[in-house]
Amino acid sequence: MKLLNIRSLRLLTALVFSYFLHIANLIPLKYFQAGAHQYSLLVNAEIALLTLYLLWHERSNVRPWLSRIKGTNLNLIKIMGSDADTVFDTRLGVSLIAVIVGYLLLVGPYTEVPADAWHHLGEFQQHYVYLQQDQLRPITSIWSMFTSYAGYWYFLHAYIAHVADQTIAESLQPLSIATSVSFLLSVYLFALFLFRDSSISRKEAAIVSALGAGFYAVHFGINIFSYVRYYAFAPTMLNFVVYFSAVGVLIQFLRGEKGADILLALLPIHLIVLAAVHMQEAIFFVIMSTALIMVYFIELRLISVNPNGQEASQKGVGQAVIFTNFTAAHLRVSILFITGIVLTLFVWIYSYVNLDRHDPLQHGRLISIGDILPFLKNMYILNPVRDFYQVITAWGVFIYVLFLISVKKFRQYPYLMAGMVLPLLTVFNPLFTDFFLRYSWPEVLWRICYLIPLPFVAAFVLLSSFKSVVGDVGMIRKAGSALAIVLALALLFPLHNTYFDSRFSRIYTLGSVERGNDYLIWADLIEFLDKNPVKRVLTDPVSGYVIKGVTTKRYQGHKFHKIDHINLNHKQYDSETFLPYAHDWLLVVNKRDGELSDNGERARHWPKDVLRVSQYYSDELLQYVSGNPDLFKPIWEQDRITVYQILEPT
Repeated sequence: MKLLNIRSLRLLTALVFSYFLHIANLIPLKYFQAGAHQYSLLVNAEIALLTLYLLWHERSNVRPWLSRIKGTNLNLIKIMGSDADTVFDTRLGVSLIAVIVGYLLLVGPYTEVPADAWHHLGEFQQHYVYLQQDQLRPITSIWSMFTSYAGYWYFLHAYIAHVADQTIAESLQPLSIATSVSFLLSVYLFALFLFRDSSISRKEAAIVSALGAGFYAVHFGINIFSYVRYYAFAPTMLNFVVYFSAVGVLIQFLRGEKGADILLALLPIHLIVLAAVHMQEAIFFVIMSTALIMVYFIELRLISVNPNGQEASQKGVGQAVIFTNFTAAHLRVSILFITGIVLTLFVWIYSYVNLDRHDPLQHGRLISIGDILPFLKNMYILNPVRDFYQVITAWGVFIYVLFLISVKKFRQYPYLMAGMVLPLLTVFNPLFTDFFLRYSWPEVLWRICYLIPLPFVAAFVLLSSFKSVVGDVGMIRKAGSALAIVLALALLFPLHNTYFDSRFSRIYTLGSVERGNDYLIWADLIEFLDKNPVKRVLTDPVSGYVIKGVTTKRYQGHKFHKIDHINLNHKQYDSETFLPYAHDWLLVVNKRDGELSDNGERARHWPKDVLRVSQYYSDELLQYVSGNPDLFKPIWEQDRITVYQILEPT
């Protein structure tokens, strides 16, 4: 980072370069069908070379560093610098990490059945199986090597588990801690970057950043599902770190900071990583970049300059964003703004003429704007009382109110301004939704709402409110500020009464998974299957979903649904019904039910009785299996679970 003169967000940018190097290593190896050991050799060689180069480049600093180690005064201040604010930032960041790790050690990973976590664990397992055979998972085409279909995130964790000689199941706790810490630490560092050089002090900026990370932990998500819990194993977690880094690079360029041209050259690396790991975050960056450029352009129009090209006064009100070089910033932002308008119009017209729009009313996610404005037809927006509300919740509505009340204070933070108005530019803009539906589907449009920076806004408002409560202001203002703090904390929890219902709270998924809803109710089955050499299993869709994620066994089916599932229940059976599965498959009859799912009922994301797995086995199937010992040989049985070896008819 020193070589590139990167002064901000160094840790995030370093992760981006590491991710980029990981992808660059895998692409040629996958193309030439190399083995896993060759990947190890390449990575180890690169680490050795980079270490030697770093030692050589920093050779002039080695002796002072060694002398500090030999002495007795080695402390955080001497290492990090004597600036008290820097030490405060560091200590607060370390404290944040300690709190996150302690919390996750206490509650454990989120492995409730049948959460999306099991889909991601299944992807880990596929790469893990290939690594055990000293192979890399093959790709279907050259193009797929440069997209998320290559599974760079899934391979990365499978490789770490393989090298550490752990199973995927054994790695769940450390993986959950690693991804959650990385995500929330990136939130903290990005917030420090946003709030620096503003109207608040450096220590206050650190406090706001820590509060923002806390609000991301307890509110960020949808419905009752906390993002840092529910998506801890998904590629999106670390890709959000790349997203924050990319936005930080763009903001520095728009501000006209020193080395802006070098910073701009880093964006292609960010975009490659974003698109290769998970395309969603690459789209997020494009959308936020467009909104940011728009906000910066408007901000520049509200500032007048003197003949020397320096900022002279503000046409608007409130604290404006600081530009290092006003004239250069005005030129680059204006060029980007005009270029963006031209490209947007061209792409939208091309899409409208050449691409068909997906059905906007599929799954009931969107509504016709004609229901609101009768003179318009065939135009659609996101339903504001469904997915949008489930993302922001009653808490987010209240934070929006506080934002509008104190909007002048946020003018100095273009990212926050852009993020808060983003819904009007995207999900509630019928022109945008029309364009979006020509490339994607209505059931994923709501994910753009993840870009709304409610946690940062809430943290800033709470600090301002606290300063008012303890400051020298009138009693009415003190009371209003105290009420804002109380409501901002209370609305994070589910509240129900005669006139108010706030049921979408992430609190439900922030705790430990109940034993009766966790995969460990089948721990003995999992242990047996891990030791059995047969590779494929037939079973019910819920058991198969778990087995695929926590063992190396293969199960055919999409998540816990019956999509692509091999149906076991038939009206009639004969000796050839299971013939295609003889010898190479195990039949798992799992009648050990779990508990009713309270979270499933609250979220309506899966049936409450989803763990009543015994319902998937018909009486006809059970009678056929038990009545034909020559076709089904019991090889393991315990507490309502039986595993059969499927035999060929004699």
